[in-house]
Amino acid sequence: MSEQKNGKRNRGRMSPMLLLLAALVLLGLWLARGRCGRGWGLGGGGDTTGLPSGRPERPSGGDVARTDGDSPRTQAPPCEARLSSDGLQRNGRSVTLADLVSQCRAAGSVNLTVTGDARFGEMETLRASLADAGLRVFVH
Repeated sequence: MSEQKNGKRNRGRMSPMLLLLAALVLLGLWLARGRCGRGWGLGGGGDTTGLPSGRPERPSGGDVARTDGDSPRTQAPPCEARLSSDGLQRNGRSVTLADLVSQCRAAGSVNLTVTGDARFGEMETLRASLADAGLRVFVH
């Protein structure tokens, strides 16, 4: 007799717990809807341009930048630089910030690879300095 009462009590308590759990899952999904993108990550759907919605399409002539008027010119590939505990390097050699800026000014951008052993805060300082010099910085 006591086993039947306990079984009924447990079933009565499980129902509100399951409802609470389902409500928490739904709340979590609703809160993550703006941050996690669309779909379940299984592919399909979306556009085929590879560009986020609302952005203009890329020019059809490859990487083309507009300079003066309507004369297009092909952009140079970005400079490659590396930041590690050994300091700032370009092509395997140590460089100063001023040297890096002068070497990369023609390209207009820098691909900056930051290793895990770089000093804390140095990457942000370097990125801000390069941006102040008029270079676009892509950190990897």
